[in-house]
Amino acid sequence: MVVITDGFENASTDYDARTVAELVRDYEQRPNWTFVYLGAGHDSIDDAQRAAIHMGYKADNAMHWAHDPASARKAMHSLAHATDARRRAAARKSEKFFDDAGQTDADYKHTDTGDSAAHPKPLSHRPKAPNQIHRRTLRDALRTSKRVDRGN
Repeated sequence: MVVITDGFENASTDYDARTVAELVRDYEQRPNWTFVYLGAGHDSIDDAQRAAIHMGYKADNAMHWAHDPASARKAMHSLAHATDARRRAAARKSEKFFDDAGQTDADYKHTDTGDSAAHPKPLSHRPKAPNQIHRRTLRDALRTSKRVDRGN
């Protein structure tokens, strides 16, 4: 589950940080859930990690990106690579999502160096799916997820 945000409070009336943290902690106890926080509007990765921790995310599953179009493209490409790496991993769960994919915050910010090493790592050569956006609330996503019987 990836949350992409501008990093600022949106005055939500449905969820506050405490409620989100409770949901995240409940689902993180399951063996097949990894929660990732990707926020712009943070001055540093430490700021993004503090915001993520406040909402129940693991610090090493948080990343920040610059709030500009080129960085947004690079961040989405890098996130796709990290997600692909997670899908290919033996363990479906990760407490170090970005480290597991060999990524740093440089992978999430545009730099105009002209150096090909500054570009995100390529994705696998699977055919591209049609561009579709599926919008669901966190409650809907969690309600329709597969439940794991923990023997209770």
